[in-house]
Amino acid sequence: MSDPARLWRALGRRWTLPVLRILKTGRRRFRQLYRSLGEAAHAKVLVDTLRELQAIGMVNRFRDQEEIIWYEITREGSDILTIVEQVKEDAR
Repeated sequence: MSDPARLWRALGRRWTLPVLRILKTGRRRFRQLYRSLGEAAHAKVLVDTLRELQAIGMVNRFRDQEEIIWYEITREGSDILTIVEQVKEDAR
C-alpha cells in the first residue's frame, strides 16, 4: 500500500469494511459476496469496491483451474481490518 490517502479513501467507503469482513472468513466468488451483503449494494458498487481493494493490495482476485474467479483478503487487508475493528472497539 504505497498511497496512504488512497487507503483512507477506500476505508471511508460504505462497502469496504463489510467486504473485508466477509472475505476474512474465507475466499468468495462475486455472487457469494453480493448475496452476503444482502444484495443491498448494487453490483456496480461492489465491482468498484473490489477493484479499489485490489489496487491498494487489500484483496486478491484469482482464477482457479476451472477458470472460476475468486476473491480473498490479503495479509495487509486482514491486518488493516483488525486495526480498524480494534479502534472501533476501543472507541466504545
